[in-house]
Amino acid sequence: MKIVFVHFGKRTPKHLELNIERCLSLFPEIPVILITDKACKVPSIIGLETSYYTPDAKWHEIDKALSHPKDFRENFWLTSLARFLAIENYLMVNPNEILHVESDVILAKDFPFDRFTTLTKPLAFPVLSPTQGIASILYFRNYESAHALVKISLEMVSADSQTTDMLILRRFYDLNPGLIQALPIGPDELDIYRRTMSSELMKDMKNGSDQLGGVFDGLDFGYFIFGVDPRNQRGRRVVRKAIQTNFLQVEKTVLKFSKSRDFLSITSQNDGAELPIYSLHIHSKNPRIFNLRKSANNLRRGAEAYQQPPSSNLVAKVFLSSVLASIIRRMKGFKKNRSIL
Repeated sequence: MKIVFVHFGKRTPKHLELNIERCLSLFPEIPVILITDKACKVPSIIGLETSYYTPDAKWHEIDKALSHPKDFRENFWLTSLARFLAIENYLMVNPNEILHVESDVILAKDFPFDRFTTLTKPLAFPVLSPTQGIASILYFRNYESAHALVKISLEMVSADSQTTDMLILRRFYDLNPGLIQALPIGPDELDIYRRTMSSELMKDMKNGSDQLGGVFDGLDFGYFIFGVDPRNQRGRRVVRKAIQTNFLQVEKTVLKFSKSRDFLSITSQNDGAELPIYSLHIHSKNPRIFNLRKSANNLRRGAEAYQQPPSSNLVAKVFLSSVLASIIRRMKGFKKNRSIL
């Protein structure tokens, strides 16, 4: 098993660098790989292995087909899909099982790597809603499983220029129930899920929980407790606000900080047993939560406050950056209009 991060851009963000260091410290026996391209400034982190991906015909095919704004965060909509291409390319040369972890997802120190190896299906990821899956944690047993995901990605991009990696993952799951294990996003308690959750998916997640022994945050827990990425809200970080379109009603769960695990757990409303959360999606990308020395205290405070009312705070650095970016965009638009006249 290897832990694989994928990032394309001019340089790696701070939270990713801290997350890589966190994984290397927590799991010294597991190789940590960063897949990127030659244009990215790669951090010097002892123990990190780097694999370079060169954009190929599939990359350019997707880039040409997608109609999302290409100037949004260094062509975010393309690079989020290109991760699948890069992973397929890596597994072609390194045909072993991998766990792809998104840059803003942290793992618990007792993450059950060995149990993933025993799954009866070669792929696994969380399914969030009737229309979306997520690559927060994305397990591949072999090259063939990655190739199957790339194949449907190319088909869906060709059919819909506005598709996304999350829409593709959900469609991939619907078409391949025998190939994909839906990772449990919460405990096996019907009343914490919205009625849009199908009985088939609920059964599949329970099967995943039985095999893996815990919960994997697709997005809901980390988003609710630690807030949305402030870049999405002009520098404002909103906390304790649930995503209404997702299956999980996170506000109905009972969260607890586990001192023995230095991570969060869910207390069952049925029998009071604790169910470990093995991963958290920190959408806000707050560096303090990725820093291994500081994360436990921040997780504990988040668990203590999660039943409080929603609130928000302004992240000054992000706010100023968004204002500056807006000014630059307007100036470019003004110059463009002047040149037309």
